[in-house]
This record gives sequence, structure tokens and C-alpha cells, in this order.
Amino acid sequence: MITKKEKIKNYYQQSIKLNLGDIDKILHAAGVEQNKYLDEFKKLFIKSSSNIVGKWDDGKKYIRTEYVMEMFGKSYPGRFLMSSVMMDSMINILDDLYDENLTRDERKMYLIEYLRVVAIFNMLGHSERLQKSIGNYFDKLITLAVAEQAILKEIEKAKSMKKIVKLSNKLLLMRSHDIDIFVQMVLEDKSVNYLSLLDCARCFRSINLLKKDILDLQHDIDNDQPTLVTNLRSRADFNFKVYVGELTDYFKKMLIKKKKYIKNDYKLIYNNLMKMFDNESNVLFEILKTN
Repeated sequence: MITKKEKIKNYYQQSIKLNLGDIDKILHAAGVEQNKYLDEFKKLFIKSSSNIVGKWDDGKKYIRTEYVMEMFGKSYPGRFLMSSVMMDSMINILDDLYDENLTRDERKMYLIEYLRVVAIFNMLGHSERLQKSIGNYFDKLITLAVAEQAILKEIEKAKSMKKIVKLSNKLLLMRSHDIDIFVQMVLEDKSVNYLSLLDCARCFRSINLLKKDILDLQHDIDNDQPTLVTNLRSRADFNFKVYVGELTDYFKKMLIKKKKYIKNDYKLIYNNLMKMFDNESNVLFEILKTN
């Protein structure tokens, strides 16, 4: 049986056909011989897309769409999958353009792939409600990127475990908003259930991000990228395992508190999220045993 990740990768790689179809029309309108140039575009897009697919394969980039598919299970509406996958790619690309030390050729490939993906995303057509949510989402990403650095500086100055944990909870929960649009695409209205499920998804994403920061420790040090983990792992007198336990407990309690706001229609989705959270917590503590 095909995995969710394989399905997402297939959608992503097949999306090149949409670009080529559009380019074919553009070349035809311009009176240019399509066959000669379409093959070159195909080779270019296969090359530019392979970078993102490769990072999904080796776990260097997480696929938010995959988590939301797991969260909704069989009730995940397939009509949103292409939009969700394209959004995932856009955020992954922007993240690397912002954080990574890229060569000129690497940056060029990223920009080509970004334009390719944006073209498809805009082709798909979205409701007015979703368009507003997308605009708000990008404003949110800009705001959070700036706020993250300010909170990291506060954590650097903090001395007590209690203060560090409080600030870390705040930072991780803030960063977890990057999963919002992927949930918003699926849910049609902003009911109490909608907001509560969004909060639950953020709890999962918070420890998911913490896990990624731990796994990316050496990479972030090499790229001079400050994170919670690069900061706290360097403190000789700091009990990192206790700290991680405090964080997971905080988000687990938050997840449990939200249960009373989840009505019957969404109980299965909530239960899926709880399982995802517990699995992620277990993986996180297994990682700590070897790090």
C-alpha cells in the first residue's frame, strides 16, 4: 500500500505536467516551436523539484501535509491535496532561502522551483475565505520569524529552569503556527471545533519542531543558526532531558484540556492527534537516549 509520503511525492512530481501544459500554450501563442523547448523545461523542472523531494525523503524537511493527512485519516478531502503539497514546498523553499548558506547555483534552482510551485498554486483556484487565510498565513510567518529571534535572546539571558521552560513553551507554540493553513484548507468554517483542533494540531507541531531542532543540532551549529537546542545544549549546568520532559508535559496537558471542546464529529480527528503526539513524544525520548 502506498504511504502518505509516497502519495505526496507523486502529486508533487506529477505537478510538473501542469507547468508544461501552461508553457506549451504560452509558446504556441508566441509562435515558438514547442517541442524543442518543452523538453528543456521538463529537464529543468525535474532538476529543480528533485531537491525538495530529496529533502522530504531523507527527513531534512518535514511535510506538514503528511501530518494533517494523518490527523484527518480517511476524512481528509483529496481536493485540497495539491494545494497543500504546493504550500508545503513553498514554505520549505523559503525556509532554506532564509536559513541556509546556499551557492549561487543552489539559490537559482530554489528560485526556479519556487516560481514553478507558485504558478501551480495560483492555477488551482481557491475560495475567497481560503485566499484571506493564505494572506494572513504569510503575514504570520513574517511576524513569527522576527519574534522568534527576540524570544531566543530572552532565553539566552534566562537562568532558572522555570523561566527557560516558560519562554520555550511560548516560542515553540508560536513556531507551531506554521501548520495552521494546512488545517484551515481542510476545515470549512471557523467554529469552536475549528479553533480547538487548530490548537491541538499546534501542540503536536510544537514537539515535532523540538524533535527536529534536536536532530538538526550539528547542522544548525555549522550554519550558525540559533535555536533553542543550540543555545541550551551548550550550557554545562543545564539538564536538557528534564527540560524536554517539562515541555512535553506542558503540551500534553494542553492537548488534554482541549478535549472538552471537541464535539462528536471531530472526536476521531482528536484521537488521531493524541496518538500522533504520544508517538512523537516516544521518538523524542528515544533520540535523547543516544544524544
